[in-house]
Amino acid sequence: IVQSLEAGNLQVRNDILAQGQLQVTGGVNIGKGGLFTDGRLTVYDDALILEATSASGQRKALQIKEENYM
Repeated sequence: IVQSLEAGNLQVRNDILAQGQLQVTGGVNIGKGGLFTDGRLTVYDDALILEATSASGQRKALQIKEENYM
């Protein structure tokens, strides 16, 4: 078991299972497999533009909900 790992670059050829938090300070590129979530997906940004296209090529409407938590 590795308790801590620091690397300049990391390449994984198969799966990654993270049982805690995953924090990314740069960008995230997601391939053709898409993004799956088994719960809520929350996105925070100052200027948010989202566009979704279904597998059949149809554009899907996304509901953007603005909430104040303060």
